Amino acid sequence: MELAAVTYRHLFAFFSFFITLSFACSSRTYNENIKDAEKLFFVDNNPYEASKLLIEKVNDENEDQILYMLEAGHLLQAAGKYQASKKVYLLAQRKVDQKLKSVSTEVFSLLS
Repeated sequence: MELAAVTYRHLFAFFSFFITLSFACSSRTYNENIKDAEKLFFVDNNPYEASKLLIEKVNDENEDQILYMLEAGHLLQAAGKYQASKKVYLLAQRKVDQKLKSVSTEVFSLLS
């Protein structure tokens, strides 16, 4: 049980950090694409259907892919789909790790 608490705590911290980052870095396309999901979530109170809209965007390789993953994970969690939410969060974390390694490699090559 303690391991699960640590994992969820880490996921929450991870999610919080990137939601903050999303407000600073989100593109116009992202904001336009998320409007339908926001309506389903806030107006229709249907987070599961909203998450399905974003899951379609998760598989697209684009600059906002991680934001779509985090939003979809949050909506799945709100819908009570905790295992699916955790899976999406972990995929997002892997993507972030890949990007960090890529940036680290580029910085190291510039310093060499």
